[in-house]
Amino acid sequence: GNADYSIKKGVAKIYLSGTLDKQPMQMISQYKPQEEYAWHSKISIDTLNLSPHINMVNRQLPAFKEADQFLVELSKSLKYLGNKKVQADLSIGRLKLGGGQINHFAATMEADKSQAQWRDIHAEIYGGILKGRLKLNNAYPPTYSIKQDLSNIDVGNLLFDTIAYPYFSGIGNVYVDLKMKGGSNTPAAIEGDTVLIVENGLMRGLNIDDLMKNKANFAKNISHNTLGFNKNTVAPFIYFSMLTHWKNGIGETPTAIFESEMFNIDGVGRFDLNNRTMDYNFSLMGKLSAQSEPIYLPLHITGKIDDPQYTVDYNAVVRDAKNTEERQRAVQDLLEQQWNLFKQSKMN
Repeated sequence: GNADYSIKKGVAKIYLSGTLDKQPMQMISQYKPQEEYAWHSKISIDTLNLSPHINMVNRQLPAFKEADQFLVELSKSLKYLGNKKVQADLSIGRLKLGGGQINHFAATMEADKSQAQWRDIHAEIYGGILKGRLKLNNAYPPTYSIKQDLSNIDVGNLLFDTIAYPYFSGIGNVYVDLKMKGGSNTPAAIEGDTVLIVENGLMRGLNIDDLMKNKANFAKNISHNTLGFNKNTVAPFIYFSMLTHWKNGIGETPTAIFESEMFNIDGVGRFDLNNRTMDYNFSLMGKLSAQSEPIYLPLHITGKIDDPQYTVDYNAVVRDAKNTEERQRAVQDLLEQQWNLFKQSKMN
């Protein structure tokens, strides 16, 4: 590589060009001791591959553990800044981290011995655009916060990389506002909010559209309470949104909406990333045909994230009943609805 420097009127400038991990890079730095950020640099790197420098063995949640380990190691290095503050404009053509890749990464980094932050982040990831900031505090354990807007991204790949959930696909937008304690290597360190909005996607596991088109199967499965999970089935949807509040690795969802051509679902529930389980109560409204009466079905989804169990929630049917008579009537109405579905399927 090449190196050069100059000193004029108390300002030092350093020019470097060469390779980093066999990839082209350039850096221009200047030192102005009288300014708040004594060191200011512009760094341009063609490709930065962090994967070989991170322990990637036995990862349950790949992206989370990998990023956590990298930020913990980075926080330890801040002490070497002493009383100096540094600022750098970063430009990285391709940033590789494990199995993923970030393209055209740009950000301004500011750091001192107590903290570092990357602001005005802009990058291409999961086929879409990422904007946001990241802040890292040099504490024990280190803490970091992240705010990001991701637009038009492949949400399926994002969910697989972050929570290892493989049964969702679609292009959408995600908002992230999270705080984490580093070094725990567990999702229990996560706190904050996430918002997920997807249009025209697919969810694997339970194709309710198909069940409703096949009236005999729908009536039979509902009456026997056997809406089983099948990873090979696909449920297309028009719109999906979910707001989740995270604390100690538990994600509480006060609102989730799922809309398809034949039915709408809304509900509440929780994800437990520590035990990789879920517990959601949904209300399904739909029609078997344009002429048929609307169908109401309360669903309870529980179990492992990658192997959930679907059941009819009869408790939800009687939840608002004031007495025994009303509870009996509510259950009778639901059973009568299922029986009418079954008779209609036999006639057709």
